[in-house]
Amino acid sequence: MLVRGVATLAISGATNADAGIALLKAAADRGQRQATEFLGLVFLAAPAGSTVRDPEQGRRYLEQAADAGDPHAAMAIAIVYHLGTGRLVDQVRAAKYFRIRSDLGDSNATLTLGYLNPEHIGVK
Repeated sequence: MLVRGVATLAISGATNADAGIALLKAAADRGQRQATEFLGLVFLAAPAGSTVRDPEQGRRYLEQAADAGDPHAAMAIAIVYHLGTGRLVDQVRAAKYFRIRSDLGDSNATLTLGYLNPEHIGVK
């Protein structure tokens, strides 16, 4: 379902977008965390004005995937909160997800936490 959903999204047209999202949602509902991550990215990165664009829904899907252990989703949601993608800056949440990636050995996440720490942003 994940592959079919992504392939269907790649075909232009609103009907294909809806069908692709439905396939990804079905895969996510069955525990496919990569589908959950991809849904988050689709909702966040859809062009402005698109019926698919929904930053809040995108953040929820990315958090769900990250909390389920998806390391790529953890980095994606950390960046979303750090930079304010979807117009929501939340450095406390960003630090939480950068910490997950840092604990996995991601030097970029560790570097960002090093920046946030002296500023006491989202870290103890």
